[in-house]
Amino acid sequence: MAHWRWSALGVAEGKWNENPVRLARRSGAKVVPMWITGGNSATFHIAGLAHPAFRTAMLPREFMRRRDFTVTVRIGHPVCAQWMERRGAGATAYLRTRCESLRPQRRFPKLRFQPIRALAAPLPANLLAREVDALALDRRLAKGAALEVWRLQMHEAPNVLREIGRLRELTFRDAGEGTGKPCDLDRFDTGYHQLVLWDPRSHTVAGGYRFTTATGGYLSTLFRLDREFYRRLGPAIELGRSFITAPYPRHFESLLLLWKAIGAYVAANPEFSTLYGPVSISNAYSPLARACLVAGLRKFAWREDLAAVAKPRLPFVTFHKPVAAYDLDELDALVADIDGPGKGIPILVKHYLKMGGKLAAFHVDPAFSNTVDGLIAVDLRRTPRKLLERYLGRAGAELFAGVEAEPR
Repeated sequence: MAHWRWSALGVAEGKWNENPVRLARRSGAKVVPMWITGGNSATFHIAGLAHPAFRTAMLPREFMRRRDFTVTVRIGHPVCAQWMERRGAGATAYLRTRCESLRPQRRFPKLRFQPIRALAAPLPANLLAREVDALALDRRLAKGAALEVWRLQMHEAPNVLREIGRLRELTFRDAGEGTGKPCDLDRFDTGYHQLVLWDPRSHTVAGGYRFTTATGGYLSTLFRLDREFYRRLGPAIELGRSFITAPYPRHFESLLLLWKAIGAYVAANPEFSTLYGPVSISNAYSPLARACLVAGLRKFAWREDLAAVAKPRLPFVTFHKPVAAYDLDELDALVADIDGPGKGIPILVKHYLKMGGKLAAFHVDPAFSNTVDGLIAVDLRRTPRKLLERYLGRAGAELFAGVEAEPR
């Protein structure tokens, strides 16, 4: 029972009993962490300072005080016996940490260093359709039941690119990110290839990606990357600014089509065996959740060779002690416990990790709502064959079959 402790200079619990862990280990049962919001009165704690028996005698009174009150209970993901077994003598401390991680997180004001301006007005659908229809048919890299993906550049479809910038900013703002400008376009968009997720029925942009095979692009504004970084990376494609607009994210086809389009480009240019770029942990995550994500990704998905030659321009710093996870699945459950259902490891990060992605650095971007950007690289020569076939097709996957990457 939590009570005032001089050693903690506050209300705190004592050491937890080891019996629950023993029972779980013997029975193989799962343990469900819970957090019950509430506290006893100052009179209860003062009485306990005089003698513990006085505190115990006051428990019925404290219980009755909560009549007609709503008590919030948060229930976390079950902790399996195997996770506890791996921690040995530290299992009880770990369970306590999992329970305490369910405590509602304090949300601090999100500092912005630029004003939030009104979004640009949408462009007429027929204007966008004319530019897409004028593209050569070989620019359509993927086609689904309802959506298509086209590759274009700014000089070919300036109005489509402007609409992409408007929708990027709208989508990123909804996710707790964004530049605060009417349109999220920068100097790199003029030279990058744009993948446009297009709805031919409504003549609207449903999502997008941008990429380049050149070095020294947008990523170099977030991280200090020298020649040795690119040498270790090898021929690669820089990806970034991915988004899918609100009406479409729930459709798995949307993300799948974008990745099939990337796969089609890679299959046509197999010399580029690596994909790399920034992945975001937005300000919508609590400070503790972000600390846990960064610590967990550093532990389970890290490339030391690239980390040695890639330095963030503004490193991620936290004053929160992250909760240690045993693997990525546990990290996903832990973050969902901290920030609630629908959180966990960001969807795009999960996607890269499944393909064998590894991170090398973390940067905080003040110009993008203080989003934490992770530098990730995916070596397609190490990607599971089944995933390669899904995105590159069988013929494309054959290009990387049996090709071993240099040991790292």
